Amino acid sequence: MSQYTRLASTDLQEEAIRKIESWVKRAKKYIVGADTIGKYPQTVILDLTYHGSEIYVHSDGFEDTEYGNPGVTVCGEPVYNYEDFKNALTNA
Repeated sequence: MSQYTRLASTDLQEEAIRKIESWVKRAKKYIVGADTIGKYPQTVILDLTYHGSEIYVHSDGFEDTEYGNPGVTVCGEPVYNYEDFKNALTNA
């Protein structure tokens, strides 16, 4: 368990954070900070730059939320796999 998966409020969210951590390492980037927003269940925000808030992970993990929003966004773009992740970082 990493310091970031401890912020997860659901199993799906924890699984998504683990996957994102592996993608960040694969892209030779670093997570430099994290926070949560909202009431339970919470959204986890991961920073790739100081107070960057580049990655949002909702409680549904990679599933779309019940409100129709993507479960994971990177730089404002929905992400479902490593290619999406890499493209979102490149386009930012």
